[in-house]
Amino acid sequence: MKKLWIAMGMALLLNMPLLANDIRGVWLRDNGKSKITLADCGGGWVCSKITWLQDPGAMDKFKNTKILGSQNGRFKLQGSTWSGTIYNPEDGKTYSATASVSGNTLSLKGGYKVLGTVVGKTATFTRSN
Repeated sequence: MKKLWIAMGMALLLNMPLLANDIRGVWLRDNGKSKITLADCGGGWVCSKITWLQDPGAMDKFKNTKILGSQNGRFKLQGSTWSGTIYNPEDGKTYSATASVSGNTLSLKGGYKVLGTVVGKTATFTRSN
């Protein structure tokens, strides 16, 4: 029995870095105008969906659809980095993106890849309910 508890404890400790870097959840943008939900969407991908907006009737003028409820990104864990793409309804463009978590803060960087690194703007989110 003691060996079982030790094995379970070791398994938990070995997986802690992955749990600490988990981007899944509900996140409030630093400007307070939107929330995104990051959840599994198959094939190892985590998809981003806009689940709350200060202006729930806001329209994506490039797609002529409501922004609320739309999927705007997807990420896959590659090593210790979440990489993927993010759609910006403000300019109608899809960008390369990276996401990382530190405590209750999500940093989402979208832009163009230059020599394998995303160069662009970073949006900050706080874990929410």
